[in-house]
Formats: sequence, structure tokens, C-alpha cells
Amino acid sequence: MLATVVSHDLITTPFGFDSTAAEVIAGVDLSGKRAIVTGASSGIGVETARALADAGAHVTLAVRDTAAGGRIAEQIGGRVSVARSI
Repeated sequence: MLATVVSHDLITTPFGFDSTAAEVIAGVDLSGKRAIVTGASSGIGVETARALADAGAHVTLAVRDTAAGGRIAEQIGGRVSVARSI
């Protein structure tokens, strides 16, 4: 028989709608880690990639437009590469 487990504990976080990716990842060391960010040529994807790279991760920007991805990679700097997604 399968048992259903229900928890009524609330998950709390100091972050909210106005929190930035940099605030969420502050103090986290991602050196030696690899991150792949899809949709990284605009909007929240760029900010996510920037925060991950700033934390030390090697970030791959998975984008449809590799020229746009290349421009973003240059802006971010660090260990950022670009790969075409389909």
C-alpha cells in the first residue's frame, strides 16, 4: 500500500519578487562547476548567466542566435562560452 505524506511546513526564504539573481547567489562559490543557461541572449537568461559566472561557474549560453550570444558572453566576461540550441 502506498502512503501519502503531506507536510504542512511552510518553506520560507528571504527572497521575494524584487530579489535579483545576484542577491540570491551572493556568497555561493561555484568554482569548478558548469552551468548551462538556455535563452541566455536576453532578459532573465542574461542575468542568470551573469550571476552564475560572477559566482565562479563556467557558463555555457545555449542560444538560437549565436551572434547575440557572443555579444552577451563578451559583456559578461569570465569563463562563458556559447552553444547553438535548436
